[in-house]
Amino acid sequence: CTRRARSNTPLQALTLLNDQAFVEFAKALQKRLDEQGLEAVFRACTGRVAEKSELDLLTELDNYSIARVLLNLDETVTRN
Repeated sequence: CTRRARSNTPLQALTLLNDQAFVEFAKALQKRLDEQGLEAVFRACTGRVAEKSELDLLTELDNYSIARVLLNLDETVTRN
């Protein structure tokens, strides 16, 4: 089952943001953002086309922060 039980503890989010492996993943994804652009990387992470409102929010961030956000999305982690 790919769904996770809800919890009020931020352990997974903290791991996804601070674990050395995920920091390296974010750096690699940042390079893909530089090369391929936000829409292509968003689709690679989530498996769907981004809505305009999502792109508008993400474009306010730098590419490293965008990479960290995309890697921490439920859609990315569980790939429904």
